[in-house]
Amino acid sequence: MSVSTPQMVRIGNMELPTSIIKEPGQGPVYVGSDGLIGNKLAVHPEAVYAIGVEAYDYWAARFGVDRSSWEWGYWGENITFAGLFEQDLRIGDILEVGDELVLQVSGPRNPCVKLTWRLGVPASELATLVADGRMGFYLRVLHAGYVRAGDDVCVRPQYPHNMAVIDIPRLFHDQQAPSETIRAALEMPALSDYPKMFLRQRLTQSLDNEIAGKNRWKGWRDFRVSSISDEAHDVKSFVLRPVDDEPVAGFRAGQFLTFGLPTEASRQTVRQWSISDYGAEESYRISVKRVEGGASQWLHDNVEIGIVLPVRAPSGKFVLDIGSTKPIIFVSAGIGVTPLLAMLKMHLARPNGKTPPIVWIHAARDSAHHAFAEEVDALIANRADVVRRIFYSQPTPEDLEYGRCHHQGRISMASLLPFIESFPVELHGHRVDLPGQICEYYICGPEIMQRDLKSALVHWGVEESSVHTESFAPPKSRAVEMVDQAEVRFAVSGKTAIWRRDDEMSLLELAEASGVITQSSCRMGSCHACVCRISSGRIEHIVEVEGIADGQILPCSAVPASASIVIDL
Repeated sequence: MSVSTPQMVRIGNMELPTSIIKEPGQGPVYVGSDGLIGNKLAVHPEAVYAIGVEAYDYWAARFGVDRSSWEWGYWGENITFAGLFEQDLRIGDILEVGDELVLQVSGPRNPCVKLTWRLGVPASELATLVADGRMGFYLRVLHAGYVRAGDDVCVRPQYPHNMAVIDIPRLFHDQQAPSETIRAALEMPALSDYPKMFLRQRLTQSLDNEIAGKNRWKGWRDFRVSSISDEAHDVKSFVLRPVDDEPVAGFRAGQFLTFGLPTEASRQTVRQWSISDYGAEESYRISVKRVEGGASQWLHDNVEIGIVLPVRAPSGKFVLDIGSTKPIIFVSAGIGVTPLLAMLKMHLARPNGKTPPIVWIHAARDSAHHAFAEEVDALIANRADVVRRIFYSQPTPEDLEYGRCHHQGRISMASLLPFIESFPVELHGHRVDLPGQICEYYICGPEIMQRDLKSALVHWGVEESSVHTESFAPPKSRAVEMVDQAEVRFAVSGKTAIWRRDDEMSLLELAEASGVITQSSCRMGSCHACVCRISSGRIEHIVEVEGIADGQILPCSAVPASASIVIDL
């Protein structure tokens, strides 16, 4: 048995509260409804955390650690059992311990950097821990009582159809998990609120992916401009509706549309602009700043209500991770606000009703150049979980008099630190200060601002993968040899489809048309969200791709190069 009190520890550049450091004991120890007497929690709400003694030997060998350096309680557990395994225990199983204590399995452990820090292994090993699943389990107290070293444990199964403990942390992190599987997990009797929080976020992300795959079209599709509005100095919004009146494709907040503009009689100019709205089911809105000599000037000067423009389906890898539970920092400058506005709307409309706290940071020259100020104000009115900070580089006297900005000057790391350094949040009844290094950052604006802020944040201790910046540059196209027709078998789903060259479909589009649900984001070979394995046949990527292993493909940018292929989807 092991108990602890919360303390602050330094992990990298972060100060984090933790109760993982425990002192082992033999007992007897009384276990009440809130857990072991004398044990206090830092963040986690569960009463008792347990792990098997066998896990100590297993992970010590796996990580090459001297087993004798891990005393009982080293993993942060309150009770160390022998002969209980995560692959055998199901959610809801009853454990009768000794003569009095009755516990119920309520959820798995979902590890964070505190565990890898405690074990002395790199944070990258979190993926190893999750994939394996042998990390112990949480228990609620059904009947209080004493626990002693050597007590017998009797396991009484309660819900034979519930998932095994080992399967749930994998589901937390499986970005391709179907929504039906996640819903089934959420409906399991006896599952506690803590794992439900992660499952709800994963369900939200799964549904988001499914929406993004609906009603997509290939090639160009005609859209008519239905309204035009002024948003700020030299910024206009254009609302577009499909000429054929068929539904528009779903998209992930932050993605863009590709336009073919007849800026010259002899050729078409292709440009991308972010979708600046979210939630409209029959139209898209883009918001464009006029730049002299560019395609945006043509758009401002020539486009009127009723004009028809060819448009490609939404794309882009700069998207909101709706499955994350971390605080979110939005940082934009000028017209860079457009994708972040869509993200803000999506974030505030999360269906589970509980959203992580956010900080909304925007920079403009002055109020006349500040696009969507009133729209953002209306969105976050009366939202205690949103902090808003506005920077004006050249505020007018009226801007200063009426308090239209919070800061005078440009955005820099030094100017951001005072309000991103930590976040007081309520986590399962515990008020804790989360360091800014564990947040998700979304940055859109001038390239130099994006580059400098990302470099500074990573130097400060933010994981590089948590700093998201916008880029419209797609991978380079390449000439490929493809077959005219191929039979494509999706091995995991058990479905088979015929791919035809004349249909001009990627393998991802063929999968979606066949009812195969898969993760995707940018749809142009950049983000690797759709990466999977090919087990038979040959494919060609129609763009230059990097960073995938042998036997892996990016279905969004792949076409068959043999008459038959098998993909692990």
